[in-house]
Amino acid sequence: MNAVNLSKFFKSLQAIHIGIMISIVFISLLLFINIKESLHLNFEGDRTFMFMAIIIGYGGKFVGKMMFNRLMSQLPFKSGLSLKTEKYKAAHIVRLILLKFPSFMCLYFAFVTNNSFYFIVVGLLVFMMLTVFPSRNRFSEEVELNKDEKTQLFR
Repeated sequence: MNAVNLSKFFKSLQAIHIGIMISIVFISLLLFINIKESLHLNFEGDRTFMFMAIIIGYGGKFVGKMMFNRLMSQLPFKSGLSLKTEKYKAAHIVRLILLKFPSFMCLYFAFVTNNSFYFIVVGLLVFMMLTVFPSRNRFSEEVELNKDEKTQLFR
């Protein structure tokens, strides 16, 4: 895989990542604008949705990380850089989707309960997405690369 293709690979993966994050932020803003008059921060009363939001949020983070690691561990060390980039792309998208689903669940909970607590959880999930933003350095840390592949990656 040449340097131009690697550059396109990272740009496309970053575009997907940013698109998913922007969709969550945009839908959050739309929901906030629609329910802002009746929105409140309430820790009293029925906490079922609160516990569900926390469990679903961190469950998505945990399962996403576990699936990502499993998909990366199935990748043979001797496979080429192009196969590694494609597998990384698929695993990264799976990890993002498993963070996006809890975000949408929290937005649903915010819509149903008018509690702003769920926007805080959505913010934390978006922050978690920011921490796994794809880059060449992150790719080299998360994928086992041989010496030639590392030089090709950072060329």
